Amino acid sequence: MDDSPWTVTLYYEDGTQDNLRVMMPMVVEDMSDAYVPKRLLTEEEISELEDVSTSSSSSPADLEAEAKEAAGAYYMAAGLENWDYTYENLDSSTQSQFTKGEWSKKNQWFADNGSVIYHINSMDRVGTSSEYLGVNLTLTYEDGSSSTRTTYFVYEDGEWKHGFGQEETDLFMPDASYEEFVAARE
Repeated sequence: MDDSPWTVTLYYEDGTQDNLRVMMPMVVEDMSDAYVPKRLLTEEEISELEDVSTSSSSSPADLEAEAKEAAGAYYMAAGLENWDYTYENLDSSTQSQFTKGEWSKKNQWFADNGSVIYHINSMDRVGTSSEYLGVNLTLTYEDGSSSTRTTYFVYEDGEWKHGFGQEETDLFMPDASYEEFVAARE
């Protein structure tokens, strides 16, 4: 049998599905089954399927538990002024908006101008994706006042990373130099 175009349907645990149009080499191993095409997988394809099977075996509850752990570690690092850790644990979109030096300087400015304690109140799925979570935080300042903020964590490259929403983008002013950022705060 020749290579043939096929529609392959991928079914996901959350009930969604994707249809892919692919060319698949076919073989007939048993002539009594000549009209039933069978797919011969390469070792590489088998390995990829095993990887997908392993990585997708996390349930939404497992992913949310991992996200809560990642968010806790992230905000603990922020409280300890470990800017390297927080920078390395930004999602790629947010990280691309700052150099590591700018990130550290802007975070240190906030730390030098009032300490804060972070408390995670809740985590909720954003939309239908279990790989994008909103994190509701209470920030308690050194004078005893507090505020709430929603931040985001994104499942990227097998890890939960902190991603900015509009509120944090406005706060950190990624398009402003450090000098412009400080001038806007004073």
